[in-house]
Amino acid sequence: TYGAYAVNASGQSHSSYERVFVGINYPAAPTNVTIKESEDLPGTVTMNWDAPTTDREGNPLNPELVSYMIAHRMNGMNLTIVERGVKGTELTFQALDPEKEKQKFVTYLIFSETAAGVNDRDITQTVPIPVGKPFEMPYAETFGSDSPTPMFTASTSQSAKWSVTNEISDQDGDGYYLMYDGFVGTTGTVSTAKIAVSGASPAFSLWYMCMEDATDEIVVSVNDGSGFKDVDRIC
Repeated sequence: TYGAYAVNASGQSHSSYERVFVGINYPAAPTNVTIKESEDLPGTVTMNWDAPTTDREGNPLNPELVSYMIAHRMNGMNLTIVERGVKGTELTFQALDPEKEKQKFVTYLIFSETAAGVNDRDITQTVPIPVGKPFEMPYAETFGSDSPTPMFTASTSQSAKWSVTNEISDQDGDGYYLMYDGFVGTTGTVSTAKIAVSGASPAFSLWYMCMEDATDEIVVSVNDGSGFKDVDRIC
């Protein structure tokens, strides 16, 4: 803390104080994190991000003093450190071995670090993406299998959720189906894993049930690697 005051022949003024941080503090979190799987090397992903230019209290910080720790979750579980001491703002690495492991959804977290330590208060996280070899056609998910294919579900509200249930009869007879327990104003998303689409006239179909007098809408979207695009609307 620094203070200053003025002095003249009449005496001394009141003091004015200012607090500044001296030294290297915990860095702010990185921003604009992106992740993409290699088209030629299934299982290999590249992350990019923007380096912080301030510490986590907002004071200016030289980005050259910052390194990064990368961790991941497979299918939403088991946080594991992938790399530490990463310099720069890009990292390419193998998320899984496609010859030994089946396709999975992965989520990566990036922590910034200086000589002061790791900022584990402000964490930047990637969106979940499927990595590995795509499933071949015909592809089907009944939700009643002992080994379901990986899927990612999300909701705009923590009070609304997806669940596999058997409260009523399902269409294919295995007793289970996926249900979104939401309310007005919420949106739920289900993303399948990657599928290698082939054939002259490939098609996507699903069974669904709309509640009586419901105003819900089902939007079907497809991602060919360049982002999701809406292809149909149901209900």
